[in-house]
Amino acid sequence: MANKIRIITTGRPHDKLFEAAILEYTKRLSPYIKLEWKTLPPKTEATILQTITSEGNATLACLKEAEKVILLDEHGVQFNSRDFSSLLMTSLANTKDVSIVIGGAYGASEQLKARADATVSFGKMVLPHQLMRVVLAEQLYRSFMIAKGSDYHHD
Repeated sequence: MANKIRIITTGRPHDKLFEAAILEYTKRLSPYIKLEWKTLPPKTEATILQTITSEGNATLACLKEAEKVILLDEHGVQFNSRDFSSLLMTSLANTKDVSIVIGGAYGASEQLKARADATVSFGKMVLPHQLMRVVLAEQLYRSFMIAKGSDYHHD
């Protein structure tokens, strides 16, 4: 069976404004990887810390012990596209499945950060979760094009 990348995020289902782009990149990726989206419902707890913990626990419950986990968090390490491609390809070479977790609106729990094999930031700017999904889908496609040697990516 082919490798799979599962993107786990908390929030609403794909907004119609972004859904076409997400579906397009999912289709473009289909020759290389099975891409699966899992959207968890947001939690609303009494405090922000409780919300972060609750969302983190829900995400942790979705993760398999053997899979690699890449957490997207504004406090993570910033990569250029080639380095992100290398991280992704190395992760896929070492395991059948990789989950990429988009941190919640208030950030990721300490337990989720501890579970992650890598924590990546796409920059210091904060992006809406819906838009981040599109950016991530494009960067995944770009990663495979870089690994393939395609001229899609130019330095």
